[in-house]
Amino acid sequence: MPTTIAWKLNVEIQSGPNIIVTNVVQADAYDRIEVKVPDSTAAPTATTVDVQPGAAGKVKLLLIRSSKYGNNLKYKVHDNTTAERVLNDAVFLVGAGSLDLLEDAAAPLDKLLITNTTGQDVVLEIIVGRTAI
Repeated sequence: MPTTIAWKLNVEIQSGPNIIVTNVVQADAYDRIEVKVPDSTAAPTATTVDVQPGAAGKVKLLLIRSSKYGNNLKYKVHDNTTAERVLNDAVFLVGAGSLDLLEDAAAPLDKLLITNTTGQDVVLEIIVGRTAI
């Protein structure tokens, strides 16, 4: 039975417009992952987080938020051969067009490799809405 994930984005611009976007995503399953990523400033090491089983194209919604953001919190998708990205704010992607920014058939969104050199441990919360395996 599908799970409905409702979401709402509220953008408020000082002396400007207030834009609210709402929608729903139908997913076969969702996962909520909370992981502590230790600081590895002394010897930068990635912490691997399994995001979802299966091939590319299964994820329909991805939310990544952290207890701390910055240029010293970085992640790669799938393995060490992919581009490194900075987690300097929350990530929220919905739909194939948006999620294609992170994944392709050669590098599915199955794992995140997170390197934390912020000077303190961080806690990530990751929400994944996906199709069945």
